[in-house]
Amino acid sequence: MYNRAPGNLFERLPSHFRTRDAEQGRPLQALMEIMAQELAILERDIDQLYDDWFVETCEPWALPYIAALVGARPMREIGTDQAGLLRGYIANVLRNRQAKGTAAAVEQVAREVSGWSVVAVEFFQRLATSQHMNHVRPDAPAFADLRDTARGRASRSPFSTMAHSPAAGQPGGFAGRYNIPHLGLFIWRNVAAPIWPVENPGAGYLGGAVPRPDAPTPGL
Repeated sequence: MYNRAPGNLFERLPSHFRTRDAEQGRPLQALMEIMAQELAILERDIDQLYDDWFVETCEPWALPYIAALVGARPMREIGTDQAGLLRGYIANVLRNRQAKGTAAAVEQVAREVSGWSVVAVEFFQRLATSQHMNHVRPDAPAFADLRDTARGRASRSPFSTMAHSPAAGQPGGFAGRYNIPHLGLFIWRNVAAPIWPVENPGAGYLGGAVPRPDAPTPGL
């Protein structure tokens, strides 16, 4: 809502009217002050009507009407005394619809519904393809570096950066993980808490983590 300063209507009158009003005890000025107060109330109401068009600034009574207008149907009951939850839910519905089903929107919806950590992966980004010269991706080589053990351990995780060949299956059926139309949602309930790899401390150990280098696997 806009905080407008109350207008002084009496100062807008010609000077000879104000002079005559001062000679008569200022009855006209008192009337104009009352009219200015009513005008301020009317301007505040008009400003609030404009703010009620938007879910971020509308009055709590307007939230159910905006929800019905955009078809935002909560999956659980949200009471009228929890206007903040309803306001946030409607705002999220509008945001997700404007995202038009992108991976970020799908990830956000899955996170809000489950309450767990979610990562959405577009598997066509992980395919080993001939790259276009106008869109070169040096971070997605077609062949894996066998010396990079950390990258190899993450090859089956949602944070993998390795490229894969397309998975072919039966026509009309599930065609594996890595394919053009596939979108994966990786969901886990517990927060990852990595523990720094340590080795047995030697003589004179004063405390703290002792780093241990990754040993290559026998296959390498």
